[in-house]
Amino acid sequence: MSPQKRCSNYELTVRQWSRNEITRRPIPELNSSLYPVAESVHAWNADIPEFEYTWFLDYIGSNSTFRPTLTNMVELVSFDCLFSAPVIQEMMIERDDKNFERRYNWSEPALLRSYLKFLVIEVGFGGFTQERSAKELVVGYEDDFLRNLRDMDPAMGGDPSIPIVVAINDLNITREQATQNPIRMYTGKDNYNITRYYKTINGQNYINLNYSYWNGNEIVKDIKQPWAVEDHFVGTDAFQSAPGLKPDPKANNISVYINNLFRYGQAFYNKTIRKFDMDIFEARIDPKLYMSRYENPENEKYYM
Repeated sequence: MSPQKRCSNYELTVRQWSRNEITRRPIPELNSSLYPVAESVHAWNADIPEFEYTWFLDYIGSNSTFRPTLTNMVELVSFDCLFSAPVIQEMMIERDDKNFERRYNWSEPALLRSYLKFLVIEVGFGGFTQERSAKELVVGYEDDFLRNLRDMDPAMGGDPSIPIVVAINDLNITREQATQNPIRMYTGKDNYNITRYYKTINGQNYINLNYSYWNGNEIVKDIKQPWAVEDHFVGTDAFQSAPGLKPDPKANNISVYINNLFRYGQAFYNKTIRKFDMDIFEARIDPKLYMSRYENPENEKYYM
């Protein structure tokens, strides 16, 4: 590229995306120690992952001779293609290679589909795995991908209402935050058979969840039903059950509601475990809970 030629940010991006032109032939004005000849802009800025198509072909060891032209990539890097989520979905499921080549002006569709998967998994999500400390997994951590979606301009597909904290355990929240999601339970004082049964969640006696959305002007907080029909929950939170249980699978059916899964079901006695001179009764959830609607018609209501 001639040093005298001026390019827009878009053209620079497209040239690098398609053929690594910028990093393979850096202009003389750049400090060669900071900006050496490289196959990816990642060598210049470690915060930017390798995303270039040509780099991807080398990464997977492809022997393909096809290299996209600038025209190919200009058509691809547009709001009618890679910047459109519906189009990416169509590209991923399109199995007619001739139709694919005609619509997207791209030969070797299988390679492009693999590249799109690479972009989504490695660039978008940062890979299949993350390294997190035990404290982060228990207490929670802010996910970079979710943060990017939250902070992205809504016109580009961002959503300011997206929660960005991820935790395996329940979130470590303050008392004030806890009062924003009120849960009422029975103590069992008048009827020990319903000890620690759920009474209401968010003031309702049916399964619901906290729901926030962006209405185009502000974040709106509401509650909604996760399933196709209103479903009333029955059971404990599995931390505590009624007293006087016995090791009998027929007599000790325990109703359990798992708030994180928005499902309830029956738990049956499975076996007795001896720990610290105490008998601990192990219970297991009824397998019908996990069956499809075809295997268990009662689960039909859990399909949206």
